Amino acid sequence: MVDTVRQHTKSEDEAQSLALRLLIHFFGDIHQPLHNVDRYTKEYPSGDKGGNAFAVKMHYKANELHAVWDSAIYSYYASIKKPFTAEVFTNLG
Repeated sequence: MVDTVRQHTKSEDEAQSLALRLLIHFFGDIHQPLHNVDRYTKEYPSGDKGGNAFAVKMHYKANELHAVWDSAIYSYYASIKKPFTAEVFTNLG
């Protein structure tokens, strides 16, 4: 994975930042219940596709359950300066 990340970045700092963000994303996905189970009911005999088929009323501007998770996780995505700096790490903690 390290070589792949380096191929898509312009500097070692950017590569480290991207690798950390990917690790955080993958770790979050593993612990996200909608990535680990499907809801099987009479209404969803083939499963709810990890919450993608389960409609909700516009929560965090999302209209299905899986998107609620993604929307909440990425609500501060655009405001984080990249690559991560010591100041960014301090503010995140």
